[in-house]
Amino acid sequence: MKTPTILAAALFVVCAAAPSSAAAGLRPHVAVYDMALRSATSGSGLIDARGLMEYKFANGCEGWAVESRSVLRLQYDEGPELQSSWSFVSWEAKDGRSYRFRMQTVRNGNKVEDLSGRASMDASGKSGNAVFVRPDGRKLALAAGTMFPTQHVAELIAAAKTGTRQMGRVVFDGASLENPYEVSAFIAPQKDAVNQELSGRFKLPDSPLWLMRLAFFPATSRNAGPEFEMSVDYREDGIGGRIIQDFDEFSLLLQPSRIELLPEPDCRYPIRRW
Repeated sequence: MKTPTILAAALFVVCAAAPSSAAAGLRPHVAVYDMALRSATSGSGLIDARGLMEYKFANGCEGWAVESRSVLRLQYDEGPELQSSWSFVSWEAKDGRSYRFRMQTVRNGNKVEDLSGRASMDASGKSGNAVFVRPDGRKLALAAGTMFPTQHVAELIAAAKTGTRQMGRVVFDGASLENPYEVSAFIAPQKDAVNQELSGRFKLPDSPLWLMRLAFFPATSRNAGPEFEMSVDYREDGIGGRIIQDFDEFSLLLQPSRIELLPEPDCRYPIRRW
C-alpha cells in the first residue's frame, strides 16, 4: 500500500509549456482541508482515516511558491494507529524553466522520506533535467514538453475554458522518487449547485468550476494502471474545492474548511527565491 502524499500542486501536474499569461489568472490563497476516509476495500483492514491539510499558494512575482502540510491518522482493525505527516514546499518560475522543491515525510515520529532538489528546462517546451540533492544526488533527464505543477494547473484550466474534455501531459513535481508522471486528465463542468455552495460558503467571487479527474502514471513504469488517481473541483482562479484521492486499497475525501484569498505582492520589490 502506498502512503498518500499530496502532489504540489495538487492541487494541488504538451508539446509546449503553458505561457505565463495562462497562469496570470491564478489567485494566491490559503486553504485548509479536512481529510476523511471515503471508502476502503474489504481486505485492507482499514476502518477509519482522519486528517488535515493546509495549503498555501503565493505569488512571488518571478515565480509561484507552494507550501503544503498534512497530518493523517489511519486506524486498522488490528494493530496500533498509524500517523503520517508530510510537508512540501516548492518554487516555480513563471517562465516554466526552473523549479525547486523540498519534501519530508514522518511516520509515527520517524522520518521516512527526505527529498529536495531542483529541475530546469532548456527553454519553453524543450528538454531539461532534474536532480534529487536528497537523498542520493540522482539525476533525471526530462523529456521535451515536461511541465512543472503550476504550469500544469494553468493549462488544465485553459483547456477547460475551451471545452477540452481530455488532456495528457508529463509533469515533474519532486514529491516522490517516481517522478516524472504521465498525467491523464478528464474534464467536465461541475454542477451549478456545487459551484454556488463553494463560492457562497467562502465568500469567493463568481467563477466557472470544473470537475477534473487525474490519473498519475510513473513515466518509467511498465504497469498499465495508474499509481493513483485524484478528482479535484477546480475554479478558474486555480482554487480547489472538494478533492478525492484514490489509492489501491482506500480512498480519501478532502473537504475545504477554510479558503482565504491572499493579497497580490508589490512586484517592484520581488520576493527572493529560497
